[in-house]
Amino acid sequence: SAVVINSPAYYQSSEYNTQYGLGNINAAEIYSDGYSGSGVTVAVIDTGVDLDHPDLADNIASGGYDYIDNDADANPNGQGTYMSHGTHVAGIIAGVKNDVGMHGVAYNAKILALRAGISSGSLSGSAVASSIDRAISQGAKVINASFSGASISTTIADKWLSAHNNNIVSVHAAGNDYLENTAYDDDNPLYGARLPVELGYEALADTLIAVVATDSTDAIADYSNRCGDAQNWCMAAPGSDIYSAVDTTDNTDNNGDGYDTYSGTSVAAPHVSGAVAILRSKWPSKSAAEVVSILY
Repeated sequence: SAVVINSPAYYQSSEYNTQYGLGNINAAEIYSDGYSGSGVTVAVIDTGVDLDHPDLADNIASGGYDYIDNDADANPNGQGTYMSHGTHVAGIIAGVKNDVGMHGVAYNAKILALRAGISSGSLSGSAVASSIDRAISQGAKVINASFSGASISTTIADKWLSAHNNNIVSVHAAGNDYLENTAYDDDNPLYGARLPVELGYEALADTLIAVVATDSTDAIADYSNRCGDAQNWCMAAPGSDIYSAVDTTDNTDNNGDGYDTYSGTSVAAPHVSGAVAILRSKWPSKSAAEVVSILY
């Protein structure tokens, strides 16, 4: 029998099935209700985004910024290995649905590309702070933070609280250090995913989501930090062997096709960011905290 456009099966195309994450989070169910992130901007604070990638170009919002090179183009000067991290994250959130490669969870949302990563792949604290400010000023409804650390500065913690106070959902990778780095308490997420445990930042538990990674069987990944004392604001999402866009000039893209498979809580977090974008599209009048409650 024919597949009707308002059925989940209609959306389960080869592009949808290129990576298992969309199926594991039941994305086709909400697509069949008519929602895919339209009208919502997701800020991606990361190592830069390949703005010209064919699976991203049509979904790039104006207003992005590169706080490392200090220009309005979040493509780093001298493209290289680390821009693929941000590109991969952006693809999972809002890769274009075009029957090519893969598509994102919220394939009609927009990406505000904010580069805070330096050439080594680490992030500059001042650039992260400036990026949060810009996400607020540019009207982002979601901020994806696929980075983490053993501690967080008061300056950056205050910026996340500002995002909360501006009705933004922030989505944070929990970290990839389970049983690998005894300097970290890996039963708990790293920061900022763990920030609401800190005195003065408890309100963030309503709008900040810590994300741990699962594999294709929905088992928690062996490398993933656990929810621990962040359990009340924590979710699991697909994070192992996830296929998405990468920088088309990246020397780590072995076959040069602009796609690659990555693992980590960094790629679990954007599944949640994409889901939040869809819910904020479906219920634009609901607060960030209300949308998070619906997601849980």
